[in-house]
Amino acid sequence: MSVTTDDLRIQEMQELISPEELIAVLPVSETVSDTVSIARR
Repeated sequence: MSVTTDDLRIQEMQELISPEELIAVLPVSETVSDTVSIARR
């Protein structure tokens, strides 16, 4: 992927995977899901 930029300090760019792909690769266990849910309350 070639992108023109004014910021010459950027040496390279890499595309990130989508949230859907991340969830498929690293599924969340029920314990983790519960912990996050409780922490957000």
